[in-house]
Amino acid sequence: KRSRYFPDRGWVGWKSLQDNAEDNRENVEIIFEFDKVREFRDVNIYANNQFTRGVELFKEARVYFSIGGEYYNTEPVYHLPLTDTIFEEPRNVTIKLHRRVGRFVKVQLFFAVKWIMISEVTFESNEARGNYTPEIATTSAPRTPSPTPKDTKVVVVDVQQDEIGKDVATKSNAAEAADSTD
Repeated sequence: KRSRYFPDRGWVGWKSLQDNAEDNRENVEIIFEFDKVREFRDVNIYANNQFTRGVELFKEARVYFSIGGEYYNTEPVYHLPLTDTIFEEPRNVTIKLHRRVGRFVKVQLFFAVKWIMISEVTFESNEARGNYTPEIATTSAPRTPSPTPKDTKVVVVDVQQDEIGKDVATKSNAAEAADSTD
């Protein structure tokens, strides 16, 4: 049997700690910081789906946006990828972002099973036109509801542009960020 799982591709993985009552993590939170305010069309997450080994696509993704990085919008973009328990190949999950604007993007990935593994995250975006100021605290714009630090592993990734202007966060800078938060 020939598999399309590429062990040398470079995967960053998170383990759900649902069996551990003291540290019950239900999602992973990744924060991307861009050099300028951008208008986002979509995000592509290349994810592993070896369900016979306890790795599946995330069951839900929520994407939040912020100009200043302290306060995030209260209406995230939700995405529920289709579950596939037939083919174990890794796949690209595309989430439409509907031209949302921000300099910081927070992506929450919710566990479907024990492991989430991704190898690459890319954004389709353009520099936003107009003047944008960081959000301020008001009763109508609270901080994004985030799990307590015990519940979530937060990874902050600086995003670079490749030679054709596509925003790319690859395994190398994502892995470095993950290592620095441990």
